[in-house]
Amino acid sequence: MPHQICLTLSPKKCHQSNNQMDIPQIEVIKTNGDKLSLQTNLENVVQALEKDGCLLLKNATSRISPHDVSFFKSHARDIILHSSVKAILFSAQPDEDFAIVHYMLYKFGQQPGKLGRDKRWKEMAAVPGVVAINCVHLQEDAVFEIDKCGRKKDTGDTITMRANAGDIFIHCTWLNITPPHREVGPPDEGYAIVVSYLWLGFSEDAWMRSTMAEMILHVAGEDCFRSKDLVIWKRPKEKPQ
Repeated sequence: MPHQICLTLSPKKCHQSNNQMDIPQIEVIKTNGDKLSLQTNLENVVQALEKDGCLLLKNATSRISPHDVSFFKSHARDIILHSSVKAILFSAQPDEDFAIVHYMLYKFGQQPGKLGRDKRWKEMAAVPGVVAINCVHLQEDAVFEIDKCGRKKDTGDTITMRANAGDIFIHCTWLNITPPHREVGPPDEGYAIVVSYLWLGFSEDAWMRSTMAEMILHVAGEDCFRSKDLVIWKRPKEKPQ
C-alpha cells in the first residue's frame, strides 16, 4: 500500500460550511475508541484526524467482489468521490483543491507488513493543515499497527486498530503505520481499494497514469478536471440559501 499521503489541521481550519456539502450520518471511531458522528461532530472529526493521524469510518463504503472485472468502473465514482471523505477534506482546508493521486486494488494476507511512512513525512508533519491522506476502503476485516510516535521520530511502540469489511480507514502518510493485514479467518487474501489524495497547497509533485486519469475523469464528470499529470477534485460550490 502506498505510504504517500497525510492529514493535519487546526481547530480554526474547519472552514467549509455545511451549506456547501451534504454530510452523511456516519459513525467515526478514534484511536482511543471514542465515537463521533461525522454529521454532527465534523469539526471534532477533523481535529481528531490531525492529532491522531487516523480515523475509522464505520460501514461507510461499498462491498465489491474482486472477481467483478468491471468493479473499478461500476463503483469508482462513489469510492473516489466519497461523500464522507469529501466532507473531511474540504472542511479541513480553506483554499486550494485536492488531487486524486492513487487508486488501486490492494491485496493483503495474515502476515503483518512493516511500519512505514511517506519519505517526506517530516515536511508533511510540519504543515498546519491537510497535506495528504490514504483512504482504505476495506472489503475484508483487517488490522492496522500504528506507531505512537505521531508526527515525531519512530518509537516502535504501537497500538492496534481493528476494522471491519465495509469500513474506511483514513490515515495521514506522516503516520508510521503498517498496511492492513488479516488477524483471523481463512488464509486466502483479503483486499481493499485504496484512494490517495494530495493537497495542492502543499505540493503538485505527483502524477497518475493517463489511462487511469481518463477513467476517473469519465466517471467523475464535472466534479474533477485534468491539470497536467494530475486529476483535480473541484471544491464544492456554495449552495443557494
